Amino acid sequence: MNHETLTLQEAAERAGVSPSTLRRWAASGVIPQVRAANGEDWTPAAASHARVVARLRHRGHKLEEIREATKQGRLAYGFLEDKFPDSQGTRTLEDAVEATGLQPALIERFWTSLGLPGQGLENLTDDDIQALQYAASVLASGFPLVAFLQLARVYGQALARIADAEVRLFHIYVHEPLIREGLPGLQMAEEMEHLAHLVFQGVGQVKLKGFNETVQLCRAQTPEGQ
Repeated sequence: MNHETLTLQEAAERAGVSPSTLRRWAASGVIPQVRAANGEDWTPAAASHARVVARLRHRGHKLEEIREATKQGRLAYGFLEDKFPDSQGTRTLEDAVEATGLQPALIERFWTSLGLPGQGLENLTDDDIQALQYAASVLASGFPLVAFLQLARVYGQALARIADAEVRLFHIYVHEPLIREGLPGLQMAEEMEHLAHLVFQGVGQVKLKGFNETVQLCRAQTPEGQ
């Protein structure tokens, strides 16, 4: 269990609202399990809850609706969002061109063949750059471009199905049972956190290994000098 605490000011900065707003939400029960009775001492889970509440308020949801959703455990996925590292990268398409030697148009074709949005090329991670370098190495070995783009499309469709199964099955076999047990939203998020890390990061390693093996297979099946 994480015993770190945050001040009211720190929690407010994370949520993007004023300290007085957070104090009012805590007093009204919209954000339960704030550690101190005066609302001045916040757990990371409570601060994550505050971020979710702030987003819902911005979208027009009433505090009564949010309070009821919290009691039912329906906001647990929102709490988990802040427990995982931000996946948005800082590398750009220009960085990818420099790292791979590929033309921007070709990188975009490969990227969209995977089923990924083109605008994501301006927010690449180091892992994205590595994947593009793998693609460049396959093409440099002589593997036909048309075949490789078809392979990327098939791989992207498979990943989409895997992602759908991850979310659907995690909800059915983890989230719903916790809801039936009646756990408070924050406690549910903490229960889900450990298992979510194991499941999703473990599957992520399998997917990366599968991509690497695909690259090696492409290289092996490309005649030398082609």
